[in-house]
Amino acid sequence: TMIMDQAVAGHPVEITRRGRESAVIISKTSYEAYKKAEYDVAYYKISVSKENSEA
Repeated sequence: TMIMDQAVAGHPVEITRRGRESAVIISKTSYEAYKKAEYDVAYYKISVSKENSEA
């Protein structure tokens, strides 16, 4: 639960396997913000590409 508490508090928790980075646990809020930013970038790239093809 300590890992979950840290993630929910806004602190990403890195999980390693055999000393190698394997995963990061983040809060649902952080994940949703990441996905929104990812979507916004994709939308921007599509709109810029469309504008350039119309020019």
